[in-house]
Formats: sequence, C-alpha cells, structure tokens
Amino acid sequence: MSEKQKLRYCLLLILSAIITLAFIPFFMVEAASIKEAMALDRDGFYEEAIEQWEELQLESTENIKFFAGLKISGNNSKLGNLNRAEEVSKALTLSNPQQYESWFSYANASSALKKYSQAISAFKKSIALKPDEGLGKVGLAFAFFGDEKPDLAIAELKGAMKIFKANKNISWYRDCR
Repeated sequence: MSEKQKLRYCLLLILSAIITLAFIPFFMVEAASIKEAMALDRDGFYEEAIEQWEELQLESTENIKFFAGLKISGNNSKLGNLNRAEEVSKALTLSNPQQYESWFSYANASSALKKYSQAISAFKKSIALKPDEGLGKVGLAFAFFGDEKPDLAIAELKGAMKIFKANKNISWYRDCR
C-alpha cells in the first residue's frame, strides 16, 4: 500500500470515528425519549405522550417517525380526538403508502368517524398489503356492518376465521364465530 493510500485510509477511519461519535448522543437521547413516551402511554398519560411522540417525529429516523405517527393517531383515538386521529393516520398513508399499519390505522379512524366507504377502501388497501393478516378482514367486516352491508360483512368474517385458524390464532378465531 502506498503512502498516499495509507493516508486516505487513515483519514477515512478518522472521519468514520468522528461521524460515529457525533451520532452517539443523538441515539441515546432518541432511545431515552422513546422509553419516556412509551412509559407515558403505558401509564395512561396520553396527552403528554403525544407531545413526546411529536418531538420524536421532528428529530428521528424514518422508522421512528412512522412509529411515532401511529402512536399519535392511536392516542388521539383514546382521547376521543377522532378527527385528529384520522388526520394523522391519513398523513401516514401518504408518506408510507406501502405500510399495512398506516392503512389499518386510517381505516380504524375512518370507521370511528362513521366514514364507512372511506374505511372500507382503507381496509381493502391494508388487506392487499398483508393478505395473511386477519385483522384487516375483521375491520372490513365491521365497516361493512356500519355501511349496512351484512352479507359482505359475514363473508369477510368467514375469511378472517380461515386466516386465524391457519395461523393458529385461536382466540381471534373464536371471536369471529
């Protein structure tokens, strides 16, 4: 290895060490913030947890931002802020259109607001993304019931039962019966 190559190699090592050390405090803060937000959720302090999750959305990786968005939507639902839950989950479908969880969250928020045709479309999208997940079919069934389409609802529940049975998810299988 020539002197020039050795110098480049040393510079790359030093640069990578600097970058690594620069991010360590950020990741430690992020991990602490996630733990704090989850503890607030667990203890039922949903408004405070939402604040924590919103801070994480501003300064985190894409995966953490996505997870924080789901938590914000869910906590707003728990607090009865259904319009805000729908707004957040709809934004997640736009920023993460290939994520089952974003569509499932949006569908649930839409159902809670009795926007059944919107919920039906979102549940169908979630099912298309994860066809082996029975919860999408259960949600779709409830949306069909809300939209006064009981025959379609029963068909979806039967489909969910098959998935739950195949996955040996006995409690959900029994609930669908």
